[in-house]
Amino acid sequence: MSKPTFTAHTVKYDTRTMTLFDDDTVSLSTTESRVRCELALPGADEGYQRQYLNSDTWSSTESTLTARGGDYFLHIGFRRPKNDTERNTAEDGTILGVDLGIENLAVTNTAYFFSGRELTHNLREFEKVRAGLQQTGTRSAHRTLVQSSGRELRYIRDVLHRASNAIVDEALRYECDVIAFENLTHIRDRTGTSWGHKWAFRTLYEQVEYKAEAVGVSVKQVGSAYTSKRCVECGFTVDENRPTRNDFQCVKCESEANVDYNAVVG
Repeated sequence: MSKPTFTAHTVKYDTRTMTLFDDDTVSLSTTESRVRCELALPGADEGYQRQYLNSDTWSSTESTLTARGGDYFLHIGFRRPKNDTERNTAEDGTILGVDLGIENLAVTNTAYFFSGRELTHNLREFEKVRAGLQQTGTRSAHRTLVQSSGRELRYIRDVLHRASNAIVDEALRYECDVIAFENLTHIRDRTGTSWGHKWAFRTLYEQVEYKAEAVGVSVKQVGSAYTSKRCVECGFTVDENRPTRNDFQCVKCESEANVDYNAVVG
């Protein structure tokens, strides 16, 4: 079986472009043809995936394939219809969990990834230009700085506009009643998070808040409860599960996952 090849770091799949088989393989569409790959799944007693894969109630939906370090991670989204009891008695309704980060600006518990690499790169470039112009100190440099700041602000607002629309669309697609973000205070305390990212996270939250409420979906912040260090497979929570900012590997069961996706489903 061959691996799919692509230049982007993530590729989205749906039921038209991805097919799951009972022999633990998956067929994926590529730009050239379809390829069939083997799924590396944990044992029945170690992971949670098989209860969804083998269920007649749950069905696969939009999923994301991520390439990292020569390995491929398929984050499969599942959904099932709400029953009457859930529709009528749920206290908070169906929740769309959202985790904000630098590598991925937003990741939902439905396996939707909104990449943050381009935003991070451009924020760094804007910062370099701003620092150089401020150091120059001339009137011409000041005018250029004002123009550059305007372009930066318009660019960031456009990225956040697209991200907030995508999050609200995801909530509507899965008939969610609530969109839950990690408490922004915890995000501000993260090391390595620039001022630009902190402002972007706050602005993204505010955009999602007013857009979601316009379509009847509420938005709230919840405590992180160490979810970025908690293994979604076995529940083991320890600092060593995060050897680097972008990597997650459980020291107990050795499972690996995208760090943002592990946090939002953990």
